[in-house]
Formats: sequence, structure tokens, C-alpha cells
Amino acid sequence: MSRSPVDRIALLVLLSIGGCGEVRQEPPAGDSLLAVGRAYLDQEQYDQAVAVYQEAVRRDSLSRDAHFYLGLAHLQRKSTAAAEHFARAIALDSTYIPSYHNLAIAHLEAGRYPQAVEAAETALRFDPQSPSSYRLLAFLHKEQGQYERAEEALLRALYIAPKDVEARQALALLYSQQGRNARAEEVLLEAAELAPKRKEIWRDMGRLYLNEKRYDEAAQALNRAVALDVNYGEAYHDLANLYSAQGRYDEAEAMLSRLEGLLDLSEREETLEKVLEREPGDVEARLALGRAQMRLGQYADALNTYKEVLSREPEHVDALAAVVQIHLRQGDVERAAHLAGKIAAHEPRGRRAPEAHFTMGFAHAQKQRWAEAEAAFSRALDIDACYAKAHNALGNVYALQGDLEKAISAYRAALACDAELRDAYYGLGMALARRESLAEAIVQFEEVVRRDSTHARSHYALGQAYEQQGEAAAARLAYGAFVRHWRGDEKVLAAAQSRIEHLQTPQ
Repeated sequence: MSRSPVDRIALLVLLSIGGCGEVRQEPPAGDSLLAVGRAYLDQEQYDQAVAVYQEAVRRDSLSRDAHFYLGLAHLQRKSTAAAEHFARAIALDSTYIPSYHNLAIAHLEAGRYPQAVEAAETALRFDPQSPSSYRLLAFLHKEQGQYERAEEALLRALYIAPKDVEARQALALLYSQQGRNARAEEVLLEAAELAPKRKEIWRDMGRLYLNEKRYDEAAQALNRAVALDVNYGEAYHDLANLYSAQGRYDEAEAMLSRLEGLLDLSEREETLEKVLEREPGDVEARLALGRAQMRLGQYADALNTYKEVLSREPEHVDALAAVVQIHLRQGDVERAAHLAGKIAAHEPRGRRAPEAHFTMGFAHAQKQRWAEAEAAFSRALDIDACYAKAHNALGNVYALQGDLEKAISAYRAALACDAELRDAYYGLGMALARRESLAEAIVQFEEVVRRDSTHARSHYALGQAYEQQGEAAAARLAYGAFVRHWRGDEKVLAAAQSRIEHLQTPQ
């Protein structure tokens, strides 16, 4: 399950404060319930953890650790009960810093920024030398747009712990978000000297250079991040953005393919959401998230993702094109055509323009506006002369108007551009059959079923063609294949079965 930005910070706090950080506090060795609950937390089985810790609290309501870990479990379930148990843990032991940190996170999730800041500041009153407390306070200030206070907190963390790499990375990100790129670069270089094998530093540096269009330096930094971890999905995503910015679209797609090879779609979705937690304005990440959501069948989520892009950049053609595809899937052809018109107007000869004209042509064809459809498909071909789908669509328009010669010519043009376009073989076969060129038609239908043995309509067309040629045995086989694969109108199925029975009857 994907996590919100606050979830991510909560996990970071849990790992650095409740796990292996400077103020680690394990459950007492002899307390088996707390140990079991902690195991559930580690496995992200939060419902089970809550149940175990609730029993621990029932047995000992004065146990600071039971309340603290019950708060953590509730925090991961996004339950408002988390704050209550952190507060109870503080009441039982007011010096336990992790309770304040996680209480701040609980308040932050609920949008209670003043209370969150107060909890973080209280932790600092008990331990004014805690870099992690200053990092948390800086994050809270940054979330409220209080960049000067955030900077002050991070600089304080670095004064206390000059080798705190996480604080340096957070400070660099803060500077880059303010447009202070030179200072951000300086801080990242310092972090790289301290931890040259920390992949996140090189990725941050690559992203900084990418934003400045220093493409060669961005590539070096991002490739260094990948060299440190060949499974670093976020870095592959950034490399894809880099290549896309340079117009190297094939290489960008190759990087995205590598990312898909590393992750299944749900993992990729979560990876991209983590990118957006850190950089909400990363348009390319949001587009990639939309693509992943579409491939997962989450069309409503994808539509919202693309609308978020368009709220920032109303004429972003890739986002518009994606929304067009969603509307087409939903059967809203007119709305899709309207947005396609915006794409064509914004980039009359851009790489998305042929597809935009194709969509407008499709909308016209659905309304049987043949002249307008032909004009739209022709405009697509004026931009991309080998746009196979447009040639095929023109073939359909001509065939539906009874102009078989033009239809045949258009289908052949489609296949010259894309020899794997199944619909063009089928359309060509149907046009040839209507022209009574049955032998040629059979060749086309056979090409379809060779590529897709379940293509029922081609099996039926083959049956008809063979029957007209007097080849009863071949016709029966073709009709039989149609019966096995047809999932549509029962009347059509009955007609095919009737033809099989007729062909089995001695003539």
C-alpha cells in the first residue's frame, strides 16, 4: 500500500528513533508481548500489532513502552488514537524523546502544525543536543513554508553533528526548493565527501543538475547513483527524465523499461509516490505515476494524477494525451476529441499532433461525419506519413462509404508502415472479399489468425470465403474456430452453427 508524505516521515522517525538511531529503546527483554508486537510492526502487520499492544496496555496500563508502541502501530494505521497513546507515554515518562517525536508526527498527520512544532520543541528542551530533533523541527517548518526557520534548525543540527549527512541532504533540498542552487550544490558536495557511497546524495546532485539543465553533470551523478545500487529505481526514473529533456526519447523509454524490470507495477507506483513526496512539483514523476496507474487499471486515480499535472501546466501535451486516452476508454469520445483539439492547436506539428488528429477523426467517424473524419485522418498523415493507424482508419472510412479501391489502397499503406497491424489485415481482407477477390482475402484473414488465433471475426470471414469457393471442409473448420472463440451476440453464434450443420449435410 502506498504511503502519504507524512507516512514516509513517520517511518523515517520510527526507523531512526524507534529502531537503530541515536535514542533507540528496545522493549524490555523479558516482556514477550512487547517483543511480539514489535515483530508485527517490523513486518508491517499493523492490525495485529495494535491487538498485541492493546493487550499489553490492558495488563499494565502504566507501561510507557506499551503505550508508545501502541501509538506507533496506530500511527501506521492512520488512526487518531496514536496521539493519545504518545501523550500517555509522555505522562508516564516525560524524558523519553521518541514519544515527543512521534507525537509531533501524529499531530502533523491531523494537520495540527502548532501542536506538532510544540512537541518537537519540547523534545529539544529535554535534549538540546539532538540532531534528529532539529531535523524533525526543520521538516515541520518547511511543511508550513517557514524556510528560514527550517534552515536555522538544520544549521543547528549540523553545528551539533557536523557529519550528519541526512541534515546536509535536507538542507540542500531546502536550498534547491528556494532556487538557491549554488548553495545546494555546495552542501551536497560536502555530503558526498563525508559519505561518497551514499547513493541518495548522488541522486540529489543529479536532480539538481537536471533542474539547471546541466545534462552532462546530471548524467554523471545519476549514473554514479546507479553504480552504487543497480536496483535503484528512483535513479532510473531520473535518468529517463534526463533523456526526455534532451529529446532522447528512445533512451528515456529504455530507462523506464529497466525500472519496470526491477519492480512490478504496484511497487513502481509506490516508488513514484515516494519521489512525489519529496518533490511534489516533479511533473515527469507524476506522468510516470499516471502511466503506472493506468496499467494497473486504476483509471480514476490516473485521471486525478494527470489533472494534477494540468493544474500546474494546463497545456502539457503528454498529460492532455493521457487524459484523452482515459476518456476514450470510458467511452466519452466527444470529450476526448475536444482535448485532442487542444493538443493539435498547441503543437500543430508536435509529436502528439498525429494522435490528436486521429482521435478527432475517430469522433467524427462515430457520428458518420465521413468528410470530417477523412480530413482529420489525412491531417494526421500530413504530419506523420507512416502513421499506420491513420491509414487503417482511412481504409475503414472508405470501406464504409463503399469505395473499395481507396479502402484497399489505404489498408495496404497501413501494412507497409506496420506489418503487424492486425486490424489492417482484417480490413483489407473484408474489402477484398467484398470485391470478390476471395483468394487474396483468405490470405489476409489467415495472416490475422496466425497472429491471433482467437480473432473470431477472421475465422468467420474465412468460413464465408471458403464456403463461397466451394471448400466445405475448410469452411467447417473456420466456422468451428469461430464458435470456440466468439463471445458476442448469440444470434451470430447460432448463424455459424447453422452454417456448420448445412455444410455437413450431403448436397
